[in-house]
This record gives sequence, C-alpha cells and structure tokens, in this order.
Amino acid sequence: MRTHTRRAGIGALVAAALALGMAALAPPAAHADGPPPGNGRPHCPGAKQCAGVVIEQRNVQRGANAAVGSAGAAQTIAQGAANTADVQAGAGADVFVRQTNVQIARNIAVNSPDASQTITQFATNQATVSAGAGASVAVSQCNVQIALNIAINSPGIVQSIVQAAANAAQVTVGTGGSAAVHQCNVQVARNIAVGGVTR
Repeated sequence: MRTHTRRAGIGALVAAALALGMAALAPPAAHADGPPPGNGRPHCPGAKQCAGVVIEQRNVQRGANAAVGSAGAAQTIAQGAANTADVQAGAGADVFVRQTNVQIARNIAVNSPDASQTITQFATNQATVSAGAGASVAVSQCNVQIALNIAINSPGIVQSIVQAAANAAQVTVGTGGSAAVHQCNVQVARNIAVGGVTR
C-alpha cells in the first residue's frame, strides 16, 4: 500500500511539472483586434475607428554652383521635385494633408570674363483627398521657388532663369462633407549684374 501510494504521489508531481512546462512553452494568446499594445506602435484597429489621418510631407532641394576667378565659367543647375499625397478615409474620419515643396538654386560667378549661367527649376505639388460621408477635408499646399543668378565685375554676362511651377489640389467629399483648400505659389527670380556689361 505504501509503495502504491508513493508511486501515485510521484506520478501526480510529474504530471503537474509537465503541465507547467507546456503552459510556459505555449504561445501567448492573440489580441482580439490586432497586436497587443506596448510594442512601440499605436494601437489602431482600423482607419474608420481612428481619430483621424495626418500626413505631412516635405521635399527640400538645394543646389549651389559657384565659380570664383574663373576665365570661363559654364554652369548649369537642374532640379526636379515631386511631392504627392493620396489619402482615403472612411465615414466620419478627419483627413489633414500638408505639403511643402521648397527649391533653392544659386548660380554665382565672381570676377569671370565670360559667365554663361543657366538655372532651370520645375516643381509639382499635388494632393488628392477622397473622404466618405460626413468627413471634413483640409488641404494646405505651398510651393516656393527662389532662383538667384548673379555676376559681379564680369565684362561678358549671359544669364537666363527658367522656372516652371504647378500647384494643384483636387478634393472630393461625400454627402454633408466640408472641403477647404489653400494654395500658395510663389516664384522669385533675380538677374543682377554689377560692374559689367549685360548682353
């Protein structure tokens, strides 16, 4: 009887240990609507249930081409930038899109007998927003281009600046929705010769 009871007790202990080991090796239970929180990512089961959608895009390009004390300076700067945002939201969602596209190019020749300089800039900034019923859409777009072409104390100066900019916004809103579109397009071009003959 004692031997049988002792074996039964040992068997129960072994069974309990095996049960604990299997429980430790088993994978954690899956979250009901996505990965569990606390993994460094926001907990959001779907766009329709989220507070809103925010997209911010910035594209900055800078080009500098300078010649100092050069007998013959042929300089060309070409820049192309495209900044596009496409947002689709469900019913009752708020969509906010902000885009900024800035291009700055400078082409400078100092004390050059013959300076042939060309600056070409092209920028496209487009936003397309589609929202469901009752959604509000706000689009703010800014496209800024600045080009400076300067020659100082140059007997022969040939300077040309070409700029092309397109800033378009297209907003489609469902029933009862409100749309606000703000667009600004600014271009500044300067062609300056100091102490030289411009031709």
